Amino acid sequence: MPIFSRQNPLVKRYRQVRTGVDRRALFLEGVRLIEDAVRSNLDIESVLVARDLLTRPPLKNLVDQLARRGVRCEVSSWDILEYLSDLETSPGILAIAYRKQASLESVVAHIEGVPLVVIVEGWRDPGNLGTLLRSGEALGVHAVVATPQTVDPFSPKVVRASMGSALRVPIIDQANLQRSVSFLKKLGLQVWAARREGDRLLTEIDFTPPTALLIGNEAVGLTDEASALATGHVKIPMRGPVESLNAAMAATILLYEAARQRGFVTLM
Repeated sequence: MPIFSRQNPLVKRYRQVRTGVDRRALFLEGVRLIEDAVRSNLDIESVLVARDLLTRPPLKNLVDQLARRGVRCEVSSWDILEYLSDLETSPGILAIAYRKQASLESVVAHIEGVPLVVIVEGWRDPGNLGTLLRSGEALGVHAVVATPQTVDPFSPKVVRASMGSALRVPIIDQANLQRSVSFLKKLGLQVWAARREGDRLLTEIDFTPPTALLIGNEAVGLTDEASALATGHVKIPMRGPVESLNAAMAATILLYEAARQRGFVTLM
């Protein structure tokens, strides 16, 4: 039976996942993100789709593929889809999938090549984190570690801003900063903290060994406690009165320099 009521248990379930009440699950909107989830081998719980869109081949093929896998596929009204959507206009298809649970230990154990890790402390902007995940995937990052004060890396806004990279890049969410840095150091990683008043330019640092980059909050940067954990402090040279760069931009510049020094081998 088509789902038309906001009181339907499945509608309540989608609402719960979209608002982050269930942090085990992912709220996905649109064919592209759902296809990314399929390609990333995520476990998909259900799909909710507008009935009139089932006549369109790309969407119908996706729904048929998921139905063959045993995924619950339900049709609904545009009114319900708009009610559930995190966008100004619903794309007409939603899905719930389960996040890949990962520990830093398990991710590092499976890294091929020279490790390159990013640790973010207290990032609050979903667009920034999504941008970092997208550029990080493009530049060969092996893992992103997010502290408990950081925005949910699997929230709808972050996943959209990442263009699906959040579904593929290993993410360690709610990670204890001190334990994570200590663990990486024991494995031989150098940990460089990005600071405006850093004592080394990014071009003066050798990023070819195993490396972790530690990047702080968009407004106030790293806490003193986080800075003290680092091997050293790196800065990006800038001209004029500009005091700092956007956090995602700074991270991307540092990652590009690391990839450049490594001959872009992590990108092949």
